Amino acid sequence: MDSHYSTQVRQEEAHALHAQLSAFVDRHEQRLFDAQQHLRHPTDATYWSRHRDVVMVQLADTPYHTSFGAHHQPRQRQAYQLSSIADLLGSSMANADPLFFRFLVALVSLSAEMQALSDEARRCYAPPLALVGDDNENCYQRRSTDRGKGLGSRGNNGDIRRGAHPAMNADGDSGPSSLQHRQQLLKQQEQEEILDEERLLHSAGTLLALLQDIWLWRQRVQEVVAHALFQLASIYHDTRSRGSRGESPPLLGVRLTSFWDSLSDLLGAVLLVEEVLHQNPSIRDGLEIMQRILAQQQLDAKRDDVAGSDDDGELMRLLLEKLRIDLLDCSLLTSVTAQRFDQLFDASLAACEQGERIPIVAASSTQRDATPAKSAATPKPPPFREYTALCEEFIAVLTGWCDDFEATLASPRAVEHKSSLAALCGLCCLLKGLFLSPPPARGEPATGPTPAVAATASKLVTATLVHVSKRIVAWQSIVPLLPLQGLYALCPLLWWRRTFPAELSAAVGTLKDGAGALVHRTVVEACQSSASQFLSNISQWTQQVDRWTEVEMQSALPIDAPLCRLFIQRTVLLIQQGVALSRTVQDGVLQLLLLHHHAESALTVSIVHGVLRGVLLMQRIADAYHSKMGILATAQAALVQSIAYVLEKHLYNLFTRTCSSRPGTAGVPMAVAQEQLLTLQGALHVLHKPFTADTLACLGLLLDVALNREEMHQSKASSRITKQERDDAFIALAQLKAMLTYQQTLPCITSSSFLFFHRETLYPLFLRYCYEDTLVAVSLPQIVSAMGDCRLLIMSARHVRNPSETLLRDYVEFVRDCVHHELVQPLCTEIENQLRLRTHDAVLGQPYRVLLLSADAVERDLTRYTLLQPFRFFDEWMHVAAQIEHYLSTQFYNLNALMPNDWKTYEEMRSLALRIYHLRIADSHLPSCILDQGLDILVITENIQQFVVYYTYNLNEQVFIQRPSLTPSKHLHTLSTRHIANSIRTHGIGVMNTAVNHVYKYLLKKMVVLSHFLHDDYVRSHLLKDARVVRQRKEQQQSVKYPVEQAEQLIREMDRLGVSHDGVSFLEKARQLISEMGNALGFMRMMRSGGLRAVAEGARFVPLPTTAVSNGSAKGASAAVGVPLSAYMVHGPRVSRPLRKSDDSTDDEGRVEVGTQDGSDDEDCDTMQRRQPNLRRSTVDAVANLDRVVHSMLEQLSDGSQYYPLLLDAIGRRLRHSLAERYAHLHLLYLLVPALANLQVAYTIQEKEKLLKKHKEEGVFSDDGFAVGTTFLLVLFRAYDPFDALHWFENKKTQYRGRLEAVQAALSAATASGSPEFDNFHLTFSTLQTHLKEYTGLENAFTSSRRFFDTALSSSSASDPSRRRHTQEASREEDEEENGK
Repeated sequence: MDSHYSTQVRQEEAHALHAQLSAFVDRHEQRLFDAQQHLRHPTDATYWSRHRDVVMVQLADTPYHTSFGAHHQPRQRQAYQLSSIADLLGSSMANADPLFFRFLVALVSLSAEMQALSDEARRCYAPPLALVGDDNENCYQRRSTDRGKGLGSRGNNGDIRRGAHPAMNADGDSGPSSLQHRQQLLKQQEQEEILDEERLLHSAGTLLALLQDIWLWRQRVQEVVAHALFQLASIYHDTRSRGSRGESPPLLGVRLTSFWDSLSDLLGAVLLVEEVLHQNPSIRDGLEIMQRILAQQQLDAKRDDVAGSDDDGELMRLLLEKLRIDLLDCSLLTSVTAQRFDQLFDASLAACEQGERIPIVAASSTQRDATPAKSAATPKPPPFREYTALCEEFIAVLTGWCDDFEATLASPRAVEHKSSLAALCGLCCLLKGLFLSPPPARGEPATGPTPAVAATASKLVTATLVHVSKRIVAWQSIVPLLPLQGLYALCPLLWWRRTFPAELSAAVGTLKDGAGALVHRTVVEACQSSASQFLSNISQWTQQVDRWTEVEMQSALPIDAPLCRLFIQRTVLLIQQGVALSRTVQDGVLQLLLLHHHAESALTVSIVHGVLRGVLLMQRIADAYHSKMGILATAQAALVQSIAYVLEKHLYNLFTRTCSSRPGTAGVPMAVAQEQLLTLQGALHVLHKPFTADTLACLGLLLDVALNREEMHQSKASSRITKQERDDAFIALAQLKAMLTYQQTLPCITSSSFLFFHRETLYPLFLRYCYEDTLVAVSLPQIVSAMGDCRLLIMSARHVRNPSETLLRDYVEFVRDCVHHELVQPLCTEIENQLRLRTHDAVLGQPYRVLLLSADAVERDLTRYTLLQPFRFFDEWMHVAAQIEHYLSTQFYNLNALMPNDWKTYEEMRSLALRIYHLRIADSHLPSCILDQGLDILVITENIQQFVVYYTYNLNEQVFIQRPSLTPSKHLHTLSTRHIANSIRTHGIGVMNTAVNHVYKYLLKKMVVLSHFLHDDYVRSHLLKDARVVRQRKEQQQSVKYPVEQAEQLIREMDRLGVSHDGVSFLEKARQLISEMGNALGFMRMMRSGGLRAVAEGARFVPLPTTAVSNGSAKGASAAVGVPLSAYMVHGPRVSRPLRKSDDSTDDEGRVEVGTQDGSDDEDCDTMQRRQPNLRRSTVDAVANLDRVVHSMLEQLSDGSQYYPLLLDAIGRRLRHSLAERYAHLHLLYLLVPALANLQVAYTIQEKEKLLKKHKEEGVFSDDGFAVGTTFLLVLFRAYDPFDALHWFENKKTQYRGRLEAVQAALSAATASGSPEFDNFHLTFSTLQTHLKEYTGLENAFTSSRRFFDTALSSSSASDPSRRRHTQEASREEDEEENGK
């Protein structure tokens, strides 16, 4: 017994301890969560957020900034420079050796120009060319049909061969086997051919400006390359006279690495533009369609024998032909590298001797500095094929590039050097065009070296190209594809086979199965290898990025860091590590997507998730740099100065050592020593200049001249300058360039713009994975930010006129639809289901049956989504919690409106949503009806077409009265503003929008019937005849008063048309139709009045805080009314709870304490606070919520929605957007109003006479719908002024007054004479008085209605456009219904 008791006690203690531990863990988790939320968004000014900041700090002037901006043409570059290149080098060098100085100025100018042209191609031409032919600008609507294609579906409308090489897709025809399916595809293609041709025509027409720019850019590239070769020929001209120097030519033994880098980079950019142009079939197809249209126009003109000549069409045809031949049919790279350099060189030298500009080359300002220096006695140079020294230098550069590229393939620097393969191909093409092309035919016999020199150079070049061909074949398995832009890639082997077929055959012979099969096999193998290693690489990169961002960046870059040597070294190292990490991750993700695209291989789900992780890693690196922007900007000057000091120290040591050594000793010629002294002195001078693009170019070339010489690599020069010293100087220069350019490099290497071409495949999977894995929810802002990186790419498009209004808008809509369908909508559904399951966990009447949440639902923490702070979504803010709240509020309100008895259940769900998910859902509880409920608005709205017939409207009393003839009851129903206010309290304020939309649709239908009546030939002919008479009277300057007899004649003419099935004439039917429309408009007016009354009645129960008023003074009362209720509450202790929104949290400092300016009421305030208890925070929040509700009610009470301007605007837009001839007959309505007014007066008198009968079963005493409807139509058709010009009411009253005077005289005479006609005259007098009274009442009703619409027009012109959303939504729904019909 004791053991059982002790065991039970231990179990109870264990349960109690477990409960305490669980509560502790929950509290600790909540505290950690609160701390995480506060730390994630601190208020410290040193915190920089890339997603919230609207400014950034530009740290340096770099080649990618003002000097070589994407929006600045290279020829305009000098306008953004502070000094010229000659000023940078200094005058001392020009005075010491003018020829050497000119060489340096020319080389630096050419290097800067080549960098500008290369940057222009990569920024201004390649992106817009890659976007041409992308058919998926806004294709999310077709995503449901493309889902069946699986993960292998491409982002280019199923065409997976776009941008791929023909050899890789030769055997890729895997069409459907079903003949019926083939026929359906052919039929669909035939239907889309016309639309495709029209789209291509429009894009080609807009693309002509870009093609012309590319053509002009090619001309500039040709000029710059020619001038670069002229300078190299001047350096390596062996037969050139020694001149005044008496030594070897300047720069003869120098390896100009920076100059060769600029030249090769430019040739690589030319190859990039050429490949994108040739691989994109849409450009060629668009030009061909345009040419066909121009040719057809010329044939039509000849066939029709049109006078004159179409000069513009002929010029356009010649322009298209020129662009097609030069850009599409011919190779851009060949046109640059296969120029007649010999002829151009001769012309350049001749121009230099004569002191004139080169007539065949339009050189720019920087190119004029690049003119080859030449003495007057220089003989005619030999052809380029005979420059043996230049050929050897060219071959040495190529060989060195190949060795460096092969050495770095297995190193981490391989990512950075892969892009240089295109530059290597460009240099090889230039080498072939320069030394292997046949010699140009010259006008005079060739004089110079023997042909054996040219043969020797040709043998060297051929051997070099064969050697490079072997390496290209060997590199094919390592670098199968080279990314260019978008989905376009360069296959080096296929390009080499097309450009160097003989050299490739001599190197490897005939490839087995051909080069295409080898390329396809290597691409597939590389795709499989990258897929197998990608996930492991992603894990390794994640660890490296985590260590770099969370540990090293945080510890090495504190807020108040001392600018010491250790800090500078660590900062430089961290910046370079981040750039290398980002470049590695971007290259890995890009290569994976590109290989799968060209190998036609589907991406697995795990690889797609890996791609998302890679994209998030790039976003984290960019965020890490931006978060430390303040520290980096503060330390930027110290970083640059420190590296510049290190470089200056190295150069100064070399300069002092060179000065101390005797010239001509140690095997170093005197000219070489002099060049070294000048370049070292110039480099030291340049280091003290501002670090701009030209400064870096000058510095790189000076270091090449000083340290990268042939004599330095010999053992005899090792005693002066060692290899370690040269390496240290070049490393310092590389670090200096990296520090000056990393901020402009980061947007390129951290950008995810390449996802734009895979958006339809990847974006839905990214967001679906973000929904499925709650741990990724915190990365949703980064995912959206990565999708927003495509903005610059889209804005660079030039095949559309306005990319922001077409491509960017459609892209934003696509991303928004993806987020809604893949993330927000499933979240809303899941949260709603969980709320229902938690609320209905115990089924009523079945206690044994319990509804439990699934294991997956329990493990999923959806608060990670609901607690996300608002983040940037392109040009707006997105808040996931707000969208979920809106969905749940709408859903609960609609369901509660259908089943009001379930309001307690939805209130419990609201409470659960706030407690579990921190969602604030609107109150969906609807009050039940009252005894004086009256007619229901929903019932009237659903049967609006019957309501306007069964009820009549009173304009002055704002009431609808049921017609007695339509009900057997002895009582009549009425509808007033009080009934509408009751219905609004029952159904909510949203019912007003529904009623307005129904009235709008009803008016549109009735206007169609009225339009058909006015469009009838018989009616229209009479109205046109009357309009002609009115116009003639205006032209003759006569009175335009509408005759009374003419209205009566029109009624008689209309009666000849017959009657309807109920015995009513068609003109009377038109009057009834207009009255019904006026009743609908009156219902809208009463809706507004009822809404204002509902708000006013709700405001009656709001207690005004007048308790603090002392002695009832007016001053105290006015002050108390303006004080919110929350100011009278005494705050209790603050209860910590999870922070959800920044705007929901209330600060104690924001609360107002009660008091007065003069301090006279301090004692009363203290007494009031002593009387009130210390209230809880929930009570204070409730009072603050009451303040907001009261403020909203006061705003609604003071300003209501003006529905008449909304109706006029919505229907007027529909009329204006339609054809003018379609609704021209509606403007003749004003000529029909006099006849309709006669019928209305007769109808009113007839109905009122029925009320005087004994039984009073029929008749109405008020029907102002006709006046309201007629006034609305006249204002809508802008015919009220013409109707006023008719002076109809004035004429009619004048007629009645005249008749009354005549009858009055006759009645007086009959009274005096005792005539038996007295009774007849008296009856006639009463009838005329009745008619005059009714016409006066009708005129007053017209005047009152006109006042409504005059106010509507004035308010519509000054109102905010957002207040018209009700009728705009109804108009949009009506357009959809008409389109569906």
